[in-house]
Amino acid sequence: MLLMFADDVVLISDTITGLQNQLNILHKYSEYSSLEVNLDKTNIVVFRRGGRLARNEKWFLNGQPITTLSTYKYLGVVFSSTFKMRNCITDLALRGKRALMEVISNLNGIGIIDPSVYLKIFDAQIQPILLYGAEIWGMHRFYEIEKVHLIACKRFLNVSPQTPTAIVYGECGRYPLYINALCKTLKYWVKVIHMHEDRIPLKVYKMQVYYDNCGYKTYASYIREILFAHGFGYVWMSQTVGDAALFLSRFKTVAINIFLQSWNSTLNNSSRYHMYREFKSLLTPEKYLSCILDKKFRNILTKFRCGLLRLKYNEGRWLNVEVAERSCPLCNLGVEDEYHFIFTCTEYNALRLKYLPCIYQKQPNYYKFKSLLSTNNETTLRNLCKYIYHAYKSRTIKLQ
Repeated sequence: MLLMFADDVVLISDTITGLQNQLNILHKYSEYSSLEVNLDKTNIVVFRRGGRLARNEKWFLNGQPITTLSTYKYLGVVFSSTFKMRNCITDLALRGKRALMEVISNLNGIGIIDPSVYLKIFDAQIQPILLYGAEIWGMHRFYEIEKVHLIACKRFLNVSPQTPTAIVYGECGRYPLYINALCKTLKYWVKVIHMHEDRIPLKVYKMQVYYDNCGYKTYASYIREILFAHGFGYVWMSQTVGDAALFLSRFKTVAINIFLQSWNSTLNNSSRYHMYREFKSLLTPEKYLSCILDKKFRNILTKFRCGLLRLKYNEGRWLNVEVAERSCPLCNLGVEDEYHFIFTCTEYNALRLKYLPCIYQKQPNYYKFKSLLSTNNETTLRNLCKYIYHAYKSRTIKLQ
């Protein structure tokens, strides 16, 4: 009965003659059933490692030649003749970016929205496009997919495309999409190993396990490497997971923890993050993104936290100037970095008295600096934004 509703047919053969015989049978069946094959939508892909097609690699349907392509999109996935997923990923990234730009365009008229709402829209509308078919390619990391995710985060933060990835993840409290792709891959693997013995996917998987044991690289090989890399080697050895939901939850937790270790290592081992790591230690969305509704104030705080304001310390980093030569152009009392801008420069004393709480004005130190930049007190955050905005505006005017 289901064949009555089929609107497409896939023929697969490992020989030239075998495929032609299948096409001949298809033609006979079409005539018998009063159906017509649309040759404009009928194509052939010869899967091979490379090289040109042989002269005899030509196929016909009712005497008419069928076009041979190197790539073909089937069920939303672009298959390549060389078994590479690059064309598929490029197509997914392009569609995801197009959908993201449409979402951003629709949200522009609303103004500032809560980060949880914006990111929920991304996860519901864009992420399914980017991770479509990840069950078969999700064991690999593709920058094109993550790039769309980063564009979404950077557009929300209103920062430049060159803003370091670690800071973007930190401000938004996000982790890379490859973790979700890995989970989709393993979820499908769990589904396959629990199939009935007569199911073709399970038979194909067992064949791949056999070839993996013989030293060949297969889909099963990547599953094995993922499980061992995340501390689940025993699951591969037993080929069973017990409670599937619990296993997948534990795997995702481990994958996130591995990323968090890498993220913290990035912050601690690079001078680029010398100031950011002073006040950022947890990968959680920042409070100011949801409570500061004035765009100009929120943007200035974001750029300040990300090290994007044109302070002498940041400019020196961009131009590779020695740290000792990055002194404050207004007071010359030391290097003009974020700490100096908030607590030390004498040009902003009046603004400090007006906007900063008294506790931060008396005996300032790095502990108070960290406390101020990591506070969740909405009043303090609003006053901090106003201080940075007016102080930086004053600095710009004085240096003109």
